[in-house]
Amino acid sequence: MALRRVATTVVEVYKMHQKIVVVDERLVLLGSLNVLSQSDSREVMLVMQGKCFARKLLQHERAQTFAHPPACGRCGGTQVDLRRTKAQGWYWRCYAPTPQPKPNGKPDRCGWTSQVDAGRLNGSRRPAGKVRSRDQ
Repeated sequence: MALRRVATTVVEVYKMHQKIVVVDERLVLLGSLNVLSQSDSREVMLVMQGKCFARKLLQHERAQTFAHPPACGRCGGTQVDLRRTKAQGWYWRCYAPTPQPKPNGKPDRCGWTSQVDAGRLNGSRRPAGKVRSRDQ
C-alpha cells in the first residue's frame, strides 16, 4: 500500500469505503476519493482545516483505540485490518496468505483475530480500548 510509505499510521477498515486522512491534527481530508490511486471514477473529497474539527473527528472515530494495529499473534505479519460485526463488535483480523492454498487452489488466509474493547458505542465518553487476543 503506497500510503504506508508516507503516513505515520494507516488503519485498514474492512468494508468501509470512506477515507479519512488527518495531517498534524489540523488538516482533514474526508470522502470517498482514493487519494493516491484516483483514475477515472467520480469521487468526492472534502478538505477542512482546523484543530477543533480534526480533534473531534479523531475522537468520534476512536483514533486512540484503533491507532496501533497489532502484529498477527499467529504468523507475526502486519496484514491486519479492523472489522466490526453486530455479534462480535470490533476486532482485528489477519488476512495474510498462508503457505498452503485451499484445495481449490485459491490462497488461504491466516484468520487470526484479536477482540478490541472500543467502549460504549453511543456514549459521549469512550474509555481507552483494550485488546483481547484469540487464536482461531
